[in-house]
Amino acid sequence: MTIKLSQCVVCGHKALSNSMESMEIEENGKKFTIEKIPAQKCSCGEVYIDAAASKYIDKQLENFRK
Repeated sequence: MTIKLSQCVVCGHKALSNSMESMEIEENGKKFTIEKIPAQKCSCGEVYIDAAASKYIDKQLENFRK
């Protein structure tokens, strides 16, 4: 189930937009970038991901660590 936030918990702005985010992780001297993470983003820069996106990130990290 996808939950849409009604406002940013940091600044209170009510217009969050859908976006595709990237995150870079460094472990043991190796860098790994996960791209195309679906998210909601506020104009203040705060990013929110849902449970499905979190599971996607966990799976990508699991593959990276193998």
